[in-house]
Amino acid sequence: MTPLQSQLESFGRRGKKLSSGRLLRYREVLTLLGNPERLGDSAYAAELAERVVAELQDVIASIKSPIDRRIAQVVVAAAPEFHEKLVKERTAYVITHGQEFTEEQFKTRRGQVMADVAEALQARFHTDAATHDSLTPGAEGRAGHPVVAPVPSPSRGQRPGFQRPPGRGRPQFLRGRRLIAAGAVVSLGALAGAVTGYGLDWRQDPSTGQSNVALFAATFDDKDPRSLEGNPCADAPLSQPAYPAGPEVIGPDGAPVATIQLRTQYSCPVVWPRIVWGVGPSLDMEAIYQIPDGWTLQVLTIRPETGSVFRYPEPSSGAPVPYALGKMASTAQHCVKVEVYFTNGTERTSSAQTDCIRHNTAEGSTP
Repeated sequence: MTPLQSQLESFGRRGKKLSSGRLLRYREVLTLLGNPERLGDSAYAAELAERVVAELQDVIASIKSPIDRRIAQVVVAAAPEFHEKLVKERTAYVITHGQEFTEEQFKTRRGQVMADVAEALQARFHTDAATHDSLTPGAEGRAGHPVVAPVPSPSRGQRPGFQRPPGRGRPQFLRGRRLIAAGAVVSLGALAGAVTGYGLDWRQDPSTGQSNVALFAATFDDKDPRSLEGNPCADAPLSQPAYPAGPEVIGPDGAPVATIQLRTQYSCPVVWPRIVWGVGPSLDMEAIYQIPDGWTLQVLTIRPETGSVFRYPEPSSGAPVPYALGKMASTAQHCVKVEVYFTNGTERTSSAQTDCIRHNTAEGSTP
């Protein structure tokens, strides 16, 4: 799942209405499509939000399949009948008013539909900040907007039934993120110099020239991401994937029951785990699971080089629970990995463990 797809789906859940006003309230989509450094300019942000709404509506309208088109409308609340409704309420509305798709079709096709929508939308915005410093009318382009060139990739074909605008290919996402072979450590490029809204460059204090690595560790280590309300580095609902989802978590009955996601805010050197109840390519973020009686889900956030282990136990409650979150850990200086397993005190399932990831200050450096 690309960052833009993740944020579109998150916006649909939180915003509950596709409008420029809601995009300005939940700005992660704007951050990915525009110039983050200029979002403090209200005129720029408002114009960008209006353009995103227009482009997204146009992308959805271009979907040939009426089923897929309706699914996209449901996910981002793009039609008036879906405004101010939860995703489950939107799907129930469609199923009971016209039966334009079934519940099974929504579950199985949603992931691919939104992947295509995100791809097409991204292709209408250039990823190079130099090209989107200005959104003012005047340049030759669609609906009075400047022409924006995608970064094409011929390696992936177009999904049948989806109309991609002529001449637009697959964009390139997050070129700063790369794999480091040594030690299987994944490096996340520092995409923003300062943490938006936090007023702190994690790499260096401008007044002293000293590293803020220790401060970030003190701020985020062993914290629940839901407990730091208002801190943009710890906004759990609007977080982005730090690494492709996986591996699968084995339940007490020996079958896979969940998938580990590593979450982050790309401008912040911090990660935390999210355990999603489901497996496979299309994860249902709203899925629930009842931990068997007597068992506890153990979620460990580990920084091997400092010997740090931050535990988050999720015990059986006798009722189904939504996805679980683990503790946060700073990745500014050392890599962090996650280990997950079930235990009943005397027995434990096999552990699922992610790669160790860290933030990198410059492309080409090593852990």
